[in-house]
Amino acid sequence: TTGEKWVKLDNDDDDGGSSGGGDKATSGKTAHDTSSSSVAIVQADGSIVSAQDDEQPKDDEPDYDYEMMYRTLSKLPEDEKERFGGIPDIIPKSSSTVDSLSPEARKIFEERMASIWEQRQRELKALEDSVVDMPELLKQRIQSIQDYLSDPTTQLVEMAEGVGGGDSKSESKINDDADDDENGNYILTDIISVLEDLEFQLTDVDMARDFHTLGGWRLLVSLMSDGVHMSKNLTDATIESIETSDAYSIQKSKVQRYAAWAVGTTVKNSGEFTPYALEPTTRTHGGLNAIDLATNLLCRGQDHDGNEYRHLDEGSDRQLREKAIYALGSLLRGNHLGQAYFCSSTNDNKSMLQRY
Repeated sequence: TTGEKWVKLDNDDDDGGSSGGGDKATSGKTAHDTSSSSVAIVQADGSIVSAQDDEQPKDDEPDYDYEMMYRTLSKLPEDEKERFGGIPDIIPKSSSTVDSLSPEARKIFEERMASIWEQRQRELKALEDSVVDMPELLKQRIQSIQDYLSDPTTQLVEMAEGVGGGDSKSESKINDDADDDENGNYILTDIISVLEDLEFQLTDVDMARDFHTLGGWRLLVSLMSDGVHMSKNLTDATIESIETSDAYSIQKSKVQRYAAWAVGTTVKNSGEFTPYALEPTTRTHGGLNAIDLATNLLCRGQDHDGNEYRHLDEGSDRQLREKAIYALGSLLRGNHLGQAYFCSSTNDNKSMLQRY
């Protein structure tokens, strides 16, 4: 009824009788469960007494290699060892094992090593759980740019009216009002906060490379142009009303400024990224590249699309040009092909800068 199988163990002098102490038999669980076994004592009167085999290991006890743990933890920096209260140094210097320890000393040693090891593993697991999924974060930022480009006018008008927040609270940290998704990534609601956070992420070379691979570079570059910041299917009267709004123009220049900042940061840290400067965007007339658009922002005059930039207040103009210089310098520094393109007669970049 217990599912156990009983096996009689033959004694060397077993002649069919029974010894005074009784015969031993062992039992194991059925084939699908070998986690424990039993020892049975067959008494002289034929009765059977079952006892748990204490020699079998218990599943709930971890099988630690204490010598390996000692060697590993001993290599930690001294300040880390002190944080754990010190690594027990009770192994004799002449011995590399714990076998020479007394039973009492070995028990103390193993308990202390197990405690430190388990604490270390908990900390490493917590650190692993806190790591942000960076590729997923970049995908979110790219999606946010795409969402903005699908209807930029609405968001810019809301920013101008103070509905969507607009400007970030600082240029060194993410908007404090941002929420987290289930993966611990920031959910940002306006394009300025998205670009500010993106600029920070793109300081990492691997992140900059992944951002380009995921298709975010050309979307980011397109934000420096004028034409992408007006929603489609608007009436001429609506477009004229919006374009003559100073608040709208200031918010648009703010988006362009943060975009130029992120563009410059993307390419400045590695020569591997210099070819990005000449990649044409698909959302601007004539397929302008990052060098063209950064030059347009800097000159604030007639751009490559034939549009005239609306004059902003002095502070907004200065901030925009500062970031345009930053982007242009990053795009051209150490970029021989970019420099040749900038100075060539096939575009108006050099003459625009001379007029400026």
